[in-house]
Amino acid sequence: MKYLLSILTLFAVTLTSGAVNADEKEDREAIRAIFHADQEGHRLGNEEMVLSAHWDDFYIIYTPRKNGVPRYMLSEIVSGEEYFGGKNWEPMKFGDDEGFTSEINHIALKGDVALAITQFHYWGPSPDGRRQDGGHQAMWVAERRDSTWKWKSATIGFEGWREYSPALPTSDKSE
Repeated sequence: MKYLLSILTLFAVTLTSGAVNADEKEDREAIRAIFHADQEGHRLGNEEMVLSAHWDDFYIIYTPRKNGVPRYMLSEIVSGEEYFGGKNWEPMKFGDDEGFTSEINHIALKGDVALAITQFHYWGPSPDGRRQDGGHQAMWVAERRDSTWKWKSATIGFEGWREYSPALPTSDKSE
């Protein structure tokens, strides 16, 4: 009898954890889907597609950078209305030597809230004729409301990089 109870308990725990893992997998897939919809909407210049991935009260925390260093004391909150209202909703067009990619690198779930870390990479000619290669990361918060996941907020400007080639000549005589 003692063994039977242990076996039943182990079986019940296995079934419960399997259901939790299945739900978590579905949540992760839903979060990846809203990121894909948002990014594809930007690529296509499709405002409706982008907005459908965000809650009406979406906002961005933006940190400006100076000389590649984030200036946290100058961070600001930008409402989704402000951010999306100023967008140029034209499809992205790239030449042969330029492009843009984006991906989710990490998702952390906690009930009806999720954190996603994304990475963006862009490259192409710079205005001064050199080649630029850059990227940045963003932290997104997604919320599930009435069984639907959408973006609640994004934090950008804390991590980024940009390189140019060839580099501009320096006036430092030690090089």
